[in-house]
Amino acid sequence: MIISYAQVPATSSGKLINYENFPSVFVESRNIDVWLPDGYDKNKKYAVLYMHDGQMLFDSTINWNKQEWGVDETMGRLLKKNIIKESIVVGIWNTSKRHAEYFPQKP
Repeated sequence: MIISYAQVPATSSGKLINYENFPSVFVESRNIDVWLPDGYDKNKKYAVLYMHDGQMLFDSTINWNKQEWGVDETMGRLLKKNIIKESIVVGIWNTSKRHAEYFPQKP
């Protein structure tokens, strides 16, 4: 099952680029969100943080339980204080196969 954006996630800092139904040879296509920090420069190199459950990272108004992880707020604050390296975040949405993909074998 692929979830289409009823609404594009909003962020309090940085810029979000959305890729709907991003293809993969390993798993079912899924939505991907890429968060770029304020002042992002395409000519610079950035650390990359990959996060699962991408639909839960940035905007509480678009997900099932109306909660979010606050990634844009936290990243923006840490970058502004120079506590972490300049980074981007790749949020990989899950699908209805979430459990099977996260636990492909019995523990």
